Amino acid sequence: VREAVVSTQSTGELGGISETVTLKFEGSGLDKKDFFGKSDPYYELGRENQDGTFTTVFRSEALRCTLNPSWRQREIDSKRLCQNNKSKKILFSCYDHDDDGSHDFIGHFTTTLAELQEKRRTEWELINPKKQRKKKNYQNSGVIRVIECRVEKTYSFLDYIMGGLQLNC
Repeated sequence: VREAVVSTQSTGELGGISETVTLKFEGSGLDKKDFFGKSDPYYELGRENQDGTFTTVFRSEALRCTLNPSWRQREIDSKRLCQNNKSKKILFSCYDHDDDGSHDFIGHFTTTLAELQEKRRTEWELINPKKQRKKKNYQNSGVIRVIECRVEKTYSFLDYIMGGLQLNC
């Protein structure tokens, strides 16, 4: 008779709800940041810390030469994104990628997972505070649209075992 011994467990397996958030964003009318015209935009998602600062938890791919990007659909664990708190602030920041590493800030906005899931609001304006202070008629540095936001429960191995799954060895 063989016995299976589980010696380690991931935090997702130790209990608590684990959910996967599927996100897809598009942008339009982003600011031109490159010398010869268009930008190479990418975005970062930041989770709010207790002190009000943000920690980057995700970075997208940079898309070449476009002011109207359509980024690929991505999945991120809700614990990582917002600590499973749908009303916790998320910072969406958009940058122009430069090969020398000196990426240019395009703009940002804050939202929550609850807001992203709402179908009533699907667009957010990217705001660049420096440009906003300098230009009297400044409106925005582009618009970001939420094409998809889906939250699905993720089941761990222990969830299946505790739910009555039987393994025949």
